[in-house]
Amino acid sequence: MLSIAGSLALVFRGSDSQTAFVLADPLGGQPVFRIGRDTDNVVLLGSDPVRMVDSAQRFGINLEPSEKHISELILTGNAGFGGVSYKGLDVLPQFCTVSITQGRINVTKHDRPWKDSSIDPMNLGSDSYWESIEEIANDIRRNIQAVIEYPALSRVSHLTGGFDSRLVLAGLRNLNATENFGFFCSGSPAQEDKRIYLGLASSLDLNPADRSGISASKYPTSLEQDLLWPMLESAGMRTDGPNKYTDSYDTVVLSGGYGELLRAFYSRKDLGVNLQDIPALSRSIWGGAATNPTHPSCFLTQEAIDMHNEAIRGSINLAMEDGVREDYFLDHMYVTIRNRFYVGLGSALYSKYIHRFDPLYSIAAVRLASRLPVDLRMENMVGLDVMNNLAPELLSYDFDTPRVSPRYRELRSVQTRREFDQSRPSGSKTYRVPYRAPVQPPKAYFPPATAAQVETANTMKATLRHVVQIDHVRSQLSTLSEKLRGSDAENYLDFDKLNIAARRRPTNRVVMRSMFSCYSSLLWYANTKGIVNEV
Repeated sequence: MLSIAGSLALVFRGSDSQTAFVLADPLGGQPVFRIGRDTDNVVLLGSDPVRMVDSAQRFGINLEPSEKHISELILTGNAGFGGVSYKGLDVLPQFCTVSITQGRINVTKHDRPWKDSSIDPMNLGSDSYWESIEEIANDIRRNIQAVIEYPALSRVSHLTGGFDSRLVLAGLRNLNATENFGFFCSGSPAQEDKRIYLGLASSLDLNPADRSGISASKYPTSLEQDLLWPMLESAGMRTDGPNKYTDSYDTVVLSGGYGELLRAFYSRKDLGVNLQDIPALSRSIWGGAATNPTHPSCFLTQEAIDMHNEAIRGSINLAMEDGVREDYFLDHMYVTIRNRFYVGLGSALYSKYIHRFDPLYSIAAVRLASRLPVDLRMENMVGLDVMNNLAPELLSYDFDTPRVSPRYRELRSVQTRREFDQSRPSGSKTYRVPYRAPVQPPKAYFPPATAAQVETANTMKATLRHVVQIDHVRSQLSTLSEKLRGSDAENYLDFDKLNIAARRRPTNRVVMRSMFSCYSSLLWYANTKGIVNEV
């Protein structure tokens, strides 16, 4: 089972033809969904939640959208804390295999890489630490080698100013494979991501790709379609990603997913809260306003917050049962929830249309990170050491934000900062990515941003699109919340506060982002319930 790397699930028959097996990637990046219990006449297993819900309907099983899930999606941005998007749609655990013989379903659980990590702390200077770093580097090499050997029509590696996509580049350089790929970064040259990408492309003689490798035959003509289509494609679990109009190509697209496994995500050295004080813990991660039902910017009810806190408590209890070291509890929660239902699921959804792959997928990374103290995870010690192993020169170029601490530079004798070499003209060896002209090309459904809106976005450090579209969202959110009065969603969402908030223009990006999240989530819920039809 551990040989599978990437968001993938397989179904195959045994040699006796009487037994079928379901084999998913160990980290559960491709969740395996289940409908029905062993005692039911119909039990469904599958990796596509949309087809699962549709298939259930053909058997007379009508699943309803989950209000718990909607509240969690608004708060955390991903599924998993409150179950998934439909009542009756369950998910098999990580690190398990399934066998089906004569209608009987057997789930076999396997040891997790963090099991009993508290009894085996890792020392940075130990031989076992460096063996683990080499094992992670080998995982990345092996993953990239598989991509090189796959006879794809084209190969694109996304590259930004961040760390994870550069670690993928480190693996490619280690294998002398950059010539086989085009590199892509969206945005304008004025943006930091694009500036660094252009600098790396010029300095390292990379082939700039003319396209991302992801395109569509049809583009939305309204904000409602733009928000709703990815939700429909993911059965309500992702507010962004592909949709049914995403084009299919024989293109491999590499991204930096799973890079967070190398470092701290939810954990903080100075958290300053008792891990058993769940409300305080929740406030420290998702913010006091969002998790306090008495705050005007919190749109969730007390029932929703209580449910969320119980999910966190359940995650911590699971970590305790596995013998996870205490300062890894919260990153264990990331590995078991957000990494599956945001990172992994996103990659799996795109893979229906293109060959989307994350070379940083590594069980060894989880095993090592779970044994390191939180201050080293916060410093991304494992990630930095893996890059130092694969392509140490990449540590010396600028990142979008400081990623290499002075302590690390001194500890590992990292070379001094390198300036980007701008002598090579960018785009001199442009990598052409297959593309078909869309039937319905992109069309602006909002007027261009005004100078005042640009200034507001810069001042608030908000997404420009949100600033331009917020008045429309406020108006439509108020209308939609009134249509949902009396529904079960009122148990989890405070529509009175939502309406009050919609009457005022947000003064900070957090509230603005929350209103967009509310609108896209409720739009999917109302559409699925037949209350609106915005497809």
